[in-house]
Amino acid sequence: MIKKLDWDSNFFGYQIGKTVILKESSFDFEIFKRRSIKYKLIYIYSEKKQNLENFELLDRKVTFYQELAKYKQPFLKKHDITIKSFDSRTDNLDSLINLSIESGIYSRFNLDKKITNSNFERLYREWVLNSINGKLAFEVFVAKNVLGNLIGFITLGKINEDVSEIGLIAVDKNERGKGVAQTLIERAIQESILLGYKKIEVVTQKDNIPAMKLYSRAGFLEKETTYIYHYWNL
Repeated sequence: MIKKLDWDSNFFGYQIGKTVILKESSFDFEIFKRRSIKYKLIYIYSEKKQNLENFELLDRKVTFYQELAKYKQPFLKKHDITIKSFDSRTDNLDSLINLSIESGIYSRFNLDKKITNSNFERLYREWVLNSINGKLAFEVFVAKNVLGNLIGFITLGKINEDVSEIGLIAVDKNERGKGVAQTLIERAIQESILLGYKKIEVVTQKDNIPAMKLYSRAGFLEKETTYIYHYWNL
């Protein structure tokens, strides 16, 4: 079954669908090809690696989780960093957008060369704006240095009433390795605990080694890995 993705289709300007391979034994590639004709692009999600014609592997999506009741690490605020909620009156939106685009280097929308750079950047800009306006997140925390410059941010949303979710996290390339990302994650965890969530999740790409190490150090455990392919009808 191929499900049409209305938001993606409207955003990119062509028909986009999605299919999930639950069992390889029940997936008929010939039927898939016939049904895919009306779509220009199809995202294929699979728990196992596939080796099918024109299936381009673009993401090994790793989901991490942490049980908040077991969270013991105290919130360690860096004295030279201020963590606050984003405020459009005082915080630079362009800096936020530029950081988000930098964070998408491992994104399948950046790696797929059939998707233009302008569309990739436009997608991440939309993601940030929809996080600020509450559609994709209920909180956006920013990190600012002693000069008041915005050097990082994290978005926090919810999957359901019990599970919060880190959506985007980014740190200025000149400020990495200084504990900024760790401090942002700790703030997101503390906020989730205060709001009564029982678990927090975050998704990253397996090829993003710095992010994989960051979440492991922060006490997150791997939940699952999903292979994501793009199938184009050009």
